[in-house]
Amino acid sequence: QQQQQQQQEKYIPDPNDTTPPPSIDSKGNARMIADPSDTKPDLWDDEDDGEWEPLRILNPKYEWQPRMIPNPNYTPPPSSFSVLLSLLEKFAGEVNGAAPWLVLGVLIASLLHLFTSNPLDFMTLTNNNNNNKKKRLK
Repeated sequence: QQQQQQQQEKYIPDPNDTTPPPSIDSKGNARMIADPSDTKPDLWDDEDDGEWEPLRILNPKYEWQPRMIPNPNYTPPPSSFSVLLSLLEKFAGEVNGAAPWLVLGVLIASLLHLFTSNPLDFMTLTNNNNNNKKKRLK
């Protein structure tokens, strides 16, 4: 599923980018801030221990994106032109498959027309000939 999602994204984070994120983002938010819930311990002595500083945490308002590169696995969605082109190619394949049958039908119709003035007369002539043969045999 992650690979499918990666194929859909046009740009991905550069895996070779080793630059650390900046300490301040484009909106001026610091990457690390003092933890507001951290308090100075009761036994802390500024003279012995130095000036107390609260723990630093990642700023939830900090926004930074790593360097993005074109995704080598990206496949763009089909455009309406490419969909139309594929339909036309499919139609051409179907026509090529039907062409021999069409030629055969035209050939048979031409032969029927050549031997009779009306192709339907050929059927009636055949039936009449069969009926005449049956009458002769009786």
